[in-house]
Amino acid sequence: MRAADTMTPSERLTAVLENRTPDRVPISFKSVDPYAVDNPRVADDPNYRTLTKIAGRYTEVFHNWDIGSNRPNHSNHPYCFSGSDEIETRSKASTDGTETVTEVTTPAGTLTRTQRIVLGSTWETKPFIETEDDLNIFLAHEWVPYRPDLDSFWREKERLGDGGRMRISVSDPIGAVAPQLPRETLYIWMMERPELVDTLVERMFGSLLDVLTYLAESGVECAFQFSGAEYAAPPMASPELFDRYVGRFGPPMTGVLREHGCLPYLHCHSRVGALLERFCDMGFVATHPVEPPPMGDVTAQQFKDRVGDRLAMIGNIQVGDLMHSEDPESIRAWITNLIDTMGVEGGLIVSESATPWERPMPDHTLRNYITLIEAAHAVGR
Repeated sequence: MRAADTMTPSERLTAVLENRTPDRVPISFKSVDPYAVDNPRVADDPNYRTLTKIAGRYTEVFHNWDIGSNRPNHSNHPYCFSGSDEIETRSKASTDGTETVTEVTTPAGTLTRTQRIVLGSTWETKPFIETEDDLNIFLAHEWVPYRPDLDSFWREKERLGDGGRMRISVSDPIGAVAPQLPRETLYIWMMERPELVDTLVERMFGSLLDVLTYLAESGVECAFQFSGAEYAAPPMASPELFDRYVGRFGPPMTGVLREHGCLPYLHCHSRVGALLERFCDMGFVATHPVEPPPMGDVTAQQFKDRVGDRLAMIGNIQVGDLMHSEDPESIRAWITNLIDTMGVEGGLIVSESATPWERPMPDHTLRNYITLIEAAHAVGR
């Protein structure tokens, strides 16, 4: 805690997410986590390492815990497949480590996925479900609930202390469905075979609600970040399709979390102007990143006027500006205007829209991040 602060980072984040006034506007980067001990980029990238150290001192951290940490072969969607012992998973990596083939064998057959690492990001080049026959295999096995081992969660929560809030990131039903089949197939099925997509998202919803209920009743009391809604958001899908594949599942999931002291918020890129009130009705306490034009269609003033009393903004600095601008004063001006617009009474967590992905991190990117922190501290109290 800095000398002028009257709240801990944990209290500050919680105040904003609970629609209360913090002592100053918190800053929380999307994935820069000084408490993550196994991030190879901290060791390999000097500027990223410097930013991580600065973030540990001057920002409020959402420290991620991986829900699938004891089930690594199931990607970041461990609830997609049954927890049954009948499900066998085998993965084989290429000799250079850039490609991994995963086979999931069920009593009804075997599904295969291929993933390739490109510039540090993992891309699916062959998903599990490519045909209706694959879909039948996926749906045929007997369902056994997935139960993550929480021992590591409690250890990480103790290590974090008051340095921020623990966060569990999950994909909402459509976010869990989308990586399982080719993207073009997803949208063709949405339009021509919506009953197939309904079947998939309802299966994902049932298993996700089950594991969320288990986590909430276990007393984790952390922030939950839901991602994937952008797959069914404009311009890729209409607001009506958003309601069908995303909106109707929100209240049961956020309801059980909020009942047990958890704070659910949404991560949704794209043009969310038509959806802001829906986010509130779904029970989320905040949304990230709320992108202004031209990437998005919502300014900070529009957000505040429409839903500022019901929904917090985690944003809304474009990561591209942080990565590419050679003028740190433009970053300072943006932060000053953002905080002036949203106010310091609550409702804002300053954050960028995505993780800076360039490796190594350029010097000007580090300068821009430092400028962001300085500006938010200067005008956000």
